[in-house]
Amino acid sequence: MDPTSTETAATASSELAGLRRENKELRAMVNALSKLQDLVYRDPLTNLRNRRYFEERMAEELAHAQRHQGVGTLLLLDLDDFKRINDERGHVAGDEVLRHVARLIEENIRVDDAVCRIGGDEFAVILSETDEEAASQFISRLREHVRRQPSAPGLSIGTATWSEQTVDLLSLLHQADVAMYADKAAHKGVARAA
Repeated sequence: MDPTSTETAATASSELAGLRRENKELRAMVNALSKLQDLVYRDPLTNLRNRRYFEERMAEELAHAQRHQGVGTLLLLDLDDFKRINDERGHVAGDEVLRHVARLIEENIRVDDAVCRIGGDEFAVILSETDEEAASQFISRLREHVRRQPSAPGLSIGTATWSEQTVDLLSLLHQADVAMYADKAAHKGVARAA
């Protein structure tokens, strides 16, 4: 073997080792970025998406609806008598109820939909490409699923449907919020559309 071949092989081996190190470092950076993104967009208690994710996703949904004449439905859910659970059984029990309800909701959504914890005992469900009728069917299935759980509290649910004419997330949130509180005041258990 001549010295040039040996030198070329050594250089190639050294370059390959360098590429492997760079690849390993790049994978570590990608993993770190993924973990950071999870911290930014996830609620640490329930492991659901958080309010920041909700607001960004809704902006995308409304923009998509305007471009493609799409529809969708926003659900706001509030746990009935959650304060009483915290007061009587303690915050650890309240946290467990929140995690349990989060799992129940998450088990019932489609892959393209999203459930987010937007504060306290309030959740938002984004039902993409879903009109009021389909949303009503989803709510019925969700209520039945929750009703079968002995430890789950009741849910008050308000809905607001968006279309290509909807441009304001705050108005949509207000509509769903008003409907949710009407549901809560009426009988804690039947969703009301805005």
